[in-house]
Amino acid sequence: MHPQARLGRVARSSVRLCALVSFVACDRVDSRESEAAFAGDVIATSAEVGGAYSILPLDSGSFAVASDPQTGLVMVHDARGSGSQAIGRIGQGPGEYQFAWELERKADSILIFDATGRVLVFDSQRRFVRQFDSAIRSGFGTMTMRHDTLIFSAAIRDRERFGFPLHVVSPEGAYVRSFGAEDRSISRIGEALLVAKATDSSVWLARSHRYELEHWHIDGRLLSRVRVDRDYFPPREPTRSKPLEQERPLTNIQDIGVIPGVGLSVLLTRARSDWVGSGNTDETADHSHGLGKETTAKSPSLGSRLQWVEQVIEVIDPEDGRLIASHRLGSESFFVGLREDAAIGVREDRDGIERAVFMKVRSIPSTRRER
Repeated sequence: MHPQARLGRVARSSVRLCALVSFVACDRVDSRESEAAFAGDVIATSAEVGGAYSILPLDSGSFAVASDPQTGLVMVHDARGSGSQAIGRIGQGPGEYQFAWELERKADSILIFDATGRVLVFDSQRRFVRQFDSAIRSGFGTMTMRHDTLIFSAAIRDRERFGFPLHVVSPEGAYVRSFGAEDRSISRIGEALLVAKATDSSVWLARSHRYELEHWHIDGRLLSRVRVDRDYFPPREPTRSKPLEQERPLTNIQDIGVIPGVGLSVLLTRARSDWVGSGNTDETADHSHGLGKETTAKSPSLGSRLQWVEQVIEVIDPEDGRLIASHRLGSESFFVGLREDAAIGVREDRDGIERAVFMKVRSIPSTRRER
């Protein structure tokens, strides 16, 4: 999942608590490869998530949000988003954080990553267990691996770690190693990095501007690479005269995930063919809904952004990139991340309040592995 998703501003209002909508979408992303689509259930909740950076699914449909737009606290909501419980407190003492920018889960524990570099661990009952200072303080995402090792995805400028997108940190917070690049001469500053856990000792890595995924072992070995050829997603690289963030938004990878026993899921956000924009960064910035960067004061509302973008989830074969199935997401929600067989997003209600929404994958055609 891409964890740093700034979901926008929010105002307080009332809304119907929960709606469950079942649908089957049959959208051909590339008719030369597959017409298969998968079915999913969209679950809208009442939880306000405007300004949140991370939404973490938990057991029984509950989920945690960092941070609550009203209090700044990490909140756990029930499946409907109504009942809620705070985790920890705002402050600088034990069990306290100043700004929670990321959440991660390890077995029954919840890890809160504070902007100060502090990592706090809470048990399944939301009780504080321990905390430590991490050598890596921020990035595009984190995940827990075997033996409680942490991996951060971040672009760091110092000599030892320059050019590496992934960084290993011990359970005590000490820096261990960096990896994830064969060519360190390429700066990763400004790249949006997407990471998904493959096993307890390996991860999938992608960059938002090219449809290529790499499978890395935490010891630094590149295990495999899959390049996906799509007419609508030509490879792009930043240049000095035209950085990626200043290009007209075409197609970008929003997030990647792993569906166990099926394949890799890729959340794509692309501008519609009739998209118009002036190229002014104040007017066109943050079409990813704040993914990995701050929303400017002039950024358009969620509703206006959804008029000009469309989103598709593709499930691909990790061996050769073959399209297994696809699903075009509805225009009423904007999805920001993937977690195994679920997509996480936000929906604007009739009063302009942004609420958490989830799409649970219900079925994928059994013919997906035919050659």
